[in-house]
Amino acid sequence: MQPINFPNIQSLILYAYKDLHHATYLMLHIEHPDLFKQWLSDNVDNFTTSDCQAESTAINIAFTAPGLNKLNLSQHTYQQFSREFKEGIATTKRSQVLGDEASNSPEKWNWGGPSTPVIDVLLLCYADSDSALKAQISHITTEIEAYTTQLQELSTHSLFERKEHFGFKDGLSQPKIAGIHTNAKENNTLAPGELLLGQESGYGTTTPFPHDNENFKHFGKDGSYLVFRQLEQDVKGFWHYLDKQNTEEDNKVYLAAKMVGRWPNGAPISLFPTQEPDHLNPAIANDFNYSDDPQGNLCPMASHIRRTNPRATDLGLSNVKDNIASVNHHRIIRRGRPYGKPLHKHLSPTAMMKADDSEPRGLHFLCFNADLSRQFEFIQQTWVNNEKFNGLYNDLDPLLGTRPKEHDISGGDFTISQKPMRHKLKNIPQFVTTKGGAYFFMPSISALKQLANSNQ
Repeated sequence: MQPINFPNIQSLILYAYKDLHHATYLMLHIEHPDLFKQWLSDNVDNFTTSDCQAESTAINIAFTAPGLNKLNLSQHTYQQFSREFKEGIATTKRSQVLGDEASNSPEKWNWGGPSTPVIDVLLLCYADSDSALKAQISHITTEIEAYTTQLQELSTHSLFERKEHFGFKDGLSQPKIAGIHTNAKENNTLAPGELLLGQESGYGTTTPFPHDNENFKHFGKDGSYLVFRQLEQDVKGFWHYLDKQNTEEDNKVYLAAKMVGRWPNGAPISLFPTQEPDHLNPAIANDFNYSDDPQGNLCPMASHIRRTNPRATDLGLSNVKDNIASVNHHRIIRRGRPYGKPLHKHLSPTAMMKADDSEPRGLHFLCFNADLSRQFEFIQQTWVNNEKFNGLYNDLDPLLGTRPKEHDISGGDFTISQKPMRHKLKNIPQFVTTKGGAYFFMPSISALKQLANSNQ
């Protein structure tokens, strides 16, 4: 395995900036490519790289396929990018794969859809204070306003105890990368080529990267594909639905934990099936793999975290190790953050059901992967939006699953295996709606320099 070139890799790919609690994403349309390339050349050393820890601020940059074309990337190099990236996220075929239909249709998106302006550039800005973030954004926009059009400024909101808006601790299950993260368990460690182009993949081959033999040698190496989706959450609808499920022993928090696969504090229900522990030891937050729960009696087969990362769930292979290896070929690295004000400061379900719900809120979902089709799109199509996932019959992901068109009840169940009889929730509404999306490529520092100096 070749060594990792940390100074050449934009830092967000490898690190989440957890100490920089404030973030804003700027989406731009390039009006004057030559002037933008000059700005890129002047600022290429300002993008945060993986060889040093970000202190008070950080900034990274990514491009859509149209954006790369505007900057004179050679067509020979451009054509080597994946078909998914070049076509974009909002094609008819891709919408079918991702579940972007009905209320999730790109025609209804706020950005990234066929009727919205074309996005060329994404700037990802982070800071340790609101004032530092505002100063950073003001400086950037002042510099580039003459030759770009700002299409979106998407802000984030840090929530209580690093939770998401439904009230559950988020970001607990992230794979580690060999050669980058130390002290990682083998079953949760990915080859670097699952994240970085030009590195060894989980199949033992080098992940393809766009390049040519002249101006863009090694262009795609040390870069990664970035998926960005704005996911709006119906928080009141989620808790009201659960509150109406009158069963003998289930309450709304218990049912919500079954749907998510974790308790609100992040404790996995595989380890704590009946009650949330007072405290969660971080060392055991991911110390489970479902091998002792083949029927989903502890963690339902349809729960969100089980179907987005099935771990050692029996997927038809011969043993636990093979099942884990198979699942790891489809893992992603998540970098998303919530947006919008919470319905309640401490995310109390009862309080959230009574709160004013006039403002939008949700998750800016960001993830990195080296193969859009095999990783992100596979998860969406084969696990999240597959109502027959691993022996189920009519169960989509209860959080992310795309609910069918009006008057179609397909996929509306959630099955909880238990003795003596299983319990089934029916007619689950859609709690998460896609409001925007795009595929980006985050280049290496050397690739940014090549783009800035291109004169094709």
